[in-house]
Amino acid sequence: MQSAALWLATLCGSILSSMAESWVLTLTYWELLTLSTQPEHPCENADRITLRHLTAVDQRITQLAALRAELALMLDSCSGGRVADCQILESLSTN
Repeated sequence: MQSAALWLATLCGSILSSMAESWVLTLTYWELLTLSTQPEHPCENADRITLRHLTAVDQRITQLAALRAELALMLDSCSGGRVADCQILESLSTN
């Protein structure tokens, strides 16, 4: 299991990354909208923009899958019981 600090940093990075991606998608929408006003141009630019976002989505899926796996490991380490015996909280406090 990753150290808790690394896990927390990953989670915070994930949240900030999502916020940045929302901004980028907004800008991309405007890029594509601008391209739509130029119907005589080839669609290479639209393809390039779309490929850039497809690549980013694939990278994000990979990151989220790794984060999901780590969360599942943390959950599996929990045997129920009392908070005082919680392995998840223990890993956060010792790392």
